[in-house]
Amino acid sequence: MESCRKTDEEYSTLPEPNQGESIDNYLISSDENGSFQRLIGGKDKDYFSSVCQTQDGNFVFCGGSSESILVLKTNTSGETIWLKTFSDQLTANGIDIKETNDNGFIIAAGSSPEPSSGMVPSSNSGLLLKLDQDGELQWKKSFNPGPITSFSGVERAANGGFIVSGTEYSTLGGFLLGVDENGSEVWSQVIVDGSEFREVELTSDGSILVCGRKSLYSEGEKDDNVIVKTTDAGEIIWTKIDGDQYRNRAIGVAETNDGYLVCGENYKTPSSSLGYLRKLDVNGKNIWSSEYDGISSFNFISMNDSESIITTGTNDNVKNEMGILAEISSTDGVLLWQRSFHPGSNNRLLMVHPIAEGGYIIAGSSIDQFNNQNAYIIRIDKQGN
Repeated sequence: MESCRKTDEEYSTLPEPNQGESIDNYLISSDENGSFQRLIGGKDKDYFSSVCQTQDGNFVFCGGSSESILVLKTNTSGETIWLKTFSDQLTANGIDIKETNDNGFIIAAGSSPEPSSGMVPSSNSGLLLKLDQDGELQWKKSFNPGPITSFSGVERAANGGFIVSGTEYSTLGGFLLGVDENGSEVWSQVIVDGSEFREVELTSDGSILVCGRKSLYSEGEKDDNVIVKTTDAGEIIWTKIDGDQYRNRAIGVAETNDGYLVCGENYKTPSSSLGYLRKLDVNGKNIWSSEYDGISSFNFISMNDSESIITTGTNDNVKNEMGILAEISSTDGVLLWQRSFHPGSNNRLLMVHPIAEGGYIIAGSSIDQFNNQNAYIIRIDKQGN
């Protein structure tokens, strides 16, 4: 079977990227088994940070294109079905996307005013956008618990509404927000003062799990991991805050059949980090923890099956910064296999999900040889090919 990965020499033959107003979907490689790699971009800085497989078997990606939210729906071969950008007087970046019960989509995003808008430069809002199944905007809501606010994740709630994680950076810290199906606020809770929240996950017992970091400014350049479990209304069940000597950050969470997995990065020196995985029981107690040479950070974690997980990461200790995909045992943290992807420089794989047909769909970004940052999408089989 021909590998879906290409050599550096093959990548160097890519044509000069589009410098016009359009956003192109360019095929890097594919094979007869359905694997592909594609770059999506134009003259602006483009990236995807989120992906999910839709009920019709296709894929939808969300991220940013310069000052706009970028959303792409593709078929199973990665070919464009529709592409949308959303922007107004608020510059925005898409962070997370989920399919909704009506086959539309909910997007969590962050925004800040354009210089020409006349708005206060430090006024940042968390944004929720609801799209229909064709990518048309149905509603958009902004939330400002404080002057510097951004959302980081969204999940569908059992009652038809949504749970959102976010951070208010000036005074409050990490918070959770519950909204109804129309985006109207139902409840909000500041969870950890002085923290920054990342991914949010709803658990099988109806609770909420969220992770991030807490800055300890009094101790200099130091962050601690933060993992919190709350009720479905954001009331704290337990909180876990810990770390090593330098910066530590919990970035992704996933539920297993007997607890939770957390991924992130631990800095071993002021400038060098290792990706880590940690298994917790249902009460937040450590079961095992592992760090991985050659992986600087884990960016996302997803259950692959009952015995293994699939995770994306980065190795920034090498030239051109490679995107990493790894399968790891959920029982003891043993690395089963690892693959690297580097069509350009500063290659980042930000989210991965198993797909119904077997294999994985991945969202990220890559900078090409012309110094253009493009969104980067990959479909591979279960062996990483």
